Parts: sequence; structure tokens; C-alpha cells
Amino acid sequence: MKKNRKDIIILVIVLLLSITLVIIPNFLYKTENNKENNYEIDNNNKTSDEIEQEYNENKEKLIIYQDQSTIDQLKKEYNISGDNELYQIETEKDGRKVINVKPSINYKVAFSGMIEEKMPSLEEIDRIFDEKYPKKSGIWINENSRQKIVHYLNNNSRLKANYYIDKEGYLQQNDEKRLTEIDKKVKKLIDSSKQYIISVASKCFMVDAVTGKIIEYRYNDLDTYQTYEYFEDEDKMLIFISENKENKLKEDEIFESVIKLLEL
Repeated sequence: MKKNRKDIIILVIVLLLSITLVIIPNFLYKTENNKENNYEIDNNNKTSDEIEQEYNENKEKLIIYQDQSTIDQLKKEYNISGDNELYQIETEKDGRKVINVKPSINYKVAFSGMIEEKMPSLEEIDRIFDEKYPKKSGIWINENSRQKIVHYLNNNSRLKANYYIDKEGYLQQNDEKRLTEIDKKVKKLIDSSKQYIISVASKCFMVDAVTGKIIEYRYNDLDTYQTYEYFEDEDKMLIFISENKENKLKEDEIFESVIKLLEL
């Protein structure tokens, strides 16, 4: 008799536990679901203007949307650790504030790395730039790339002019009377008030936006179909043209893509 009573008690306890395990999760789910429904109902009762106003009020509280945001504040927000003098604040279309590496610094880093053929330091880029940067406008070709570029231009069936590099490293053009449309485009770039620096290289150096450190960027290793990488600073453009080591592209494809870039 005692044994039967004990069995009954155990059975009752098991049943109570089973009921509890079913009821409590179901209760919690309904409670949470009711909260969500109430939130949706609350939002549904608001006009679009009210919702937009609430969104804008919440947005304005964020550092990245405030006009008075400083570089220090934005660095903390985006977890950026580089020195302040490397960056400038820019505004996205939605009003969001971001910080990017100054174009002038990235340009000097890229040029210094190209000329020195090694990773430069931030402390020496100004000196290298002042001492070795070409002064005139037009198309200047890096010394290691001159022979290859002139050979291509003078053996291109769509070009009729004769091309050569002058003593200062600038691309020049002869036979102006026989110019094709592409020759005319190249001529326009040669005579431009802007400056174009060109090097055939599948890597370059740049400043990592997060760490502020100079890194080697092997853009062709990431994308063998990428025809070039470039840097701009005001009226100057520095273009690294793919070496196409894996022959994934035709030379004419690379040439056409660079011409389109320079026409922008």
C-alpha cells in the first residue's frame, strides 16, 4: 500500500513538472509576442511624418550624424587607430560622417613606393615627393615601364601616330596628321593641364584606413581581372597598370580600360 502511494506521488510530481514545462515557455512566448504586437500597433498608429521625425531625432543623437563630430570621436566610433593627421572627415549622402585617409597622403605614399620600389615610411614621403616628383603636366611614365608602354603603343593597329618618351620621362606623339580617334584621345591627355603618372605594376603601397599603417596592396592577387589601381589628388592621377602575369586579359582590354579611366 505504501509503495502504491509512493508511486502515485511520484507520478503526480512528474505530471506537474510536465505541465509547468509546457505552460511557462508558452506564457513567455505570448508575453513577448504581445510586446511585439503592441509595438507594431503603436507604430501603425503613427503617421509617416511622426515615424520619420522619431527616426531623425534618434539619428541626431548619434555621433556619426552630428555636424560637430571630431576626428577623435569618429575614430572611436569606427574603431580606427591611425594618427589624426592622416585623416579627413567626409559626409556621405545620408548625412553620415566618416573619416578617410587624406588623398594627398595616399598619393604621396603610392608615388614614393613606386619610385623607391619598396615600402616607404610616413616620415620620408614628403622628402621623396619633393625631390623626385615630376613637375610638368601631361603623361609621365615610370622609368621601369617606359619601354613596355612605348612598344605597345607603336605596335597597336588602332594607333597611327609614333610615340616616344622624352628626356624628362613624358610621353610624346609624332605624325599628328594621321591620328586615329584613339590617337586624338591620347594627344588630348598629353596636352592636358592635368598630370598623369603611369607605372606597369601589379602592386602598390597605400595607407590602411583602420590602422594608419602603410601596407603593400597586391590588387592583382585579389582580382586577376582587375586592369589597374589608381590614386587621385586634385588634378593629379597615379595609375598602376596590371602586369597581367596570368594572361587573363588581352593587352587591348587593359589599354581600353585605362583610356576610359583617363577620359573621366
